[in-house]
Amino acid sequence: MNKWDFLLIGIISLFAVSLLGFYSDNTADAGQGPKLLQIYLEDKLYKEIEIPNEDYTQTFSVLSERGMNTIKIKDGTAFMLEADCPDHLCEDSHPISKPNEILVCMPNRVILSIVSE
Repeated sequence: MNKWDFLLIGIISLFAVSLLGFYSDNTADAGQGPKLLQIYLEDKLYKEIEIPNEDYTQTFSVLSERGMNTIKIKDGTAFMLEADCPDHLCEDSHPISKPNEILVCMPNRVILSIVSE
């Protein structure tokens, strides 16, 4: 890895941490009404998906020049079903279901974040 990779990883990490602070006011709304899953690729919002209830299920892939992540929404949670990154740490991460929770695949630069509506 060169110095630019380390810089980009640092920026993405700071962005992920800032998401936690920005959405901290939504903690009181956890479990009430539909949730919104935000998917970030690199540092840009890639997609938003409403999770209307616990019965909603969806599986989709995020493909970028860095790799592919397959994301699954099930039982009111979102998690990385598969990733073609070298370490696969995101696949072993706990599913997210509440505001302020994030899931990150650093090598592919994919961030999942739950926010309430």
